[in-house]
Amino acid sequence: MTTLSTLTLGQGAGDAPYTDAELDVIADNVAPMHGGPNTPRLLTGPGGLAVTEDGVVQVPPGFDWVADRGHRNDPGPDTRDVAVTTRSDGVGCVHPGITAWAIARGWPTDQHGRPVNPRHTQLLADPRIGLCTGLGPSWRWGEQVVTDAVAVADGHVALIDRDTPHDGTIPALPGGFAEPQDFGLTCGDWTTGHRPVTPAGIVANALRELGEETGIATPDGSTLRIVREIRPVSSPHTLNAWTVVYTVLVVLPTRQSIPDGFRARWTALDTFDTVLPTMWGDHRNALITALDQVQRGL
Repeated sequence: MTTLSTLTLGQGAGDAPYTDAELDVIADNVAPMHGGPNTPRLLTGPGGLAVTEDGVVQVPPGFDWVADRGHRNDPGPDTRDVAVTTRSDGVGCVHPGITAWAIARGWPTDQHGRPVNPRHTQLLADPRIGLCTGLGPSWRWGEQVVTDAVAVADGHVALIDRDTPHDGTIPALPGGFAEPQDFGLTCGDWTTGHRPVTPAGIVANALRELGEETGIATPDGSTLRIVREIRPVSSPHTLNAWTVVYTVLVVLPTRQSIPDGFRARWTALDTFDTVLPTMWGDHRNALITALDQVQRGL
């Protein structure tokens, strides 16, 4: 099994600011949820947020997205970060390891030690965007790894049915949030800020999600390649919790049967002119990028 990394850098990748065109896409992504969490989005205009002499971002209260999610009350220490309410007096802090991790990544932190999206100045200045604050519906503070798997075999690609709140059921790539075990770590590691991101962990996340959502196994002889990195902004993201999304190309030696019970199917590549327009824009672009790698012969 071969793992290679040849990234196509998309919106927000690396240290690049968002372009005007990317901000247009982000504005479209967040539009359906304006007012959705019943919390106003923080907007600053071009002046940005106040920053202390020692570089701490001052986040005003009143914009926290307090998600009503039952899983936050589930038992199990360290499985999720603890929410910290925004206060102007700075009372209440995240685990110091999370603050140290954010600083080591080069991200700003706020008066509670929470990571702050490094492109917050752009996002809060744009009147079409803005962000809620706090943990929101996320399980973890800061940047969370998400992968999309493009599994290809014999001129077909594996797609799943994804139920969405605004577009109904649409074809989508298998994928989802990384878990500590994908990187050989524990929940306790992540809770205390030990969250290294490695190519092997990214690929492990993609293969786990591929198996869970399609039943497809990845045998020896498969070729694996991380082909894309983006930092999108959409409705579930907050100032303090966002994602980086990697596309992982999985070229299988043969096309396997998808077991019963999975909402998944193999789709012939020569039918994509009708499939692509019905997919999320990010998934569409991820798929195009991955298939371009296939056409180039990897």
